[in-house]
Amino acid sequence: MGVNRFDVFSTGGATATDLRLDGARRQLGSNVTVNQFGGKILSLSATSLVNLSSSSSLQFWTGSKASVQITSSNALDTANVMYIEGIDGVAGGTIVSETIQLNGTTAVPLLNSYAWVNVCQQYQSTNANKGKVQLETSAGIERFAILADVGNLMSGGIAIPKGHSAVVTNLTISLYSATAGVSEIVLLWMNDGLVQTQLYSIQVSHGLSQTTINVPTTFISDWNNGQPTVDGGLFVLMGKNISGDSAVISWSGNCLITKVDKSK
Repeated sequence: MGVNRFDVFSTGGATATDLRLDGARRQLGSNVTVNQFGGKILSLSATSLVNLSSSSSLQFWTGSKASVQITSSNALDTANVMYIEGIDGVAGGTIVSETIQLNGTTAVPLLNSYAWVNVCQQYQSTNANKGKVQLETSAGIERFAILADVGNLMSGGIAIPKGHSAVVTNLTISLYSATAGVSEIVLLWMNDGLVQTQLYSIQVSHGLSQTTINVPTTFISDWNNGQPTVDGGLFVLMGKNISGDSAVISWSGNCLITKVDKSK
């Protein structure tokens, strides 16, 4: 689409990176956010569907919606300020965000409680994080880590707040294995009551040469069978092994989240 922007490439078509930057600056308005998500599974051996996204994300959705803390493996990470945005684990389904400064290897409690973290990235610092920055439960159990010198977390799935809809675009899934095999990939929308709606499903043959799937653009509404959800929901990737060798799976995509006007 053509977008006039004075600070990014002047006038011209908006790239995915442009939109993420504009969303972060709130230039798309406070009712629109753009998130990038992705992940990697080293071996999909399960013969029944498993949640690929939760192994690549901070996720309490199906467990306790608990407090979260952040720490680094390097004592020198004290000037790093992190921006965190996700879905509230107490109020239920609303977007919450905060900035928090690292304190080296000492754990710092986050201000909010999270059911799912969509964004965790370095917000303000002269240098990138020197150590592994770890998001963990208040009990010190690691849920996700940002590697040294990386500066941002890429969530494996996306949480969609209540009263919002989403469009998932540019979702690419790649699979390969040492020998021949077949895997099934399923995209699900999981509402606040954990009721699952299948959005897309495909069985993929794979081998040593990488197989790539370009998933069609997918619209997700917060309405489920004509009724609005109470606490929003999750867009997740599921997968299982059908036959043969286990696949290595990686994926990435973009998700545009927009507040729904139900007055019309």
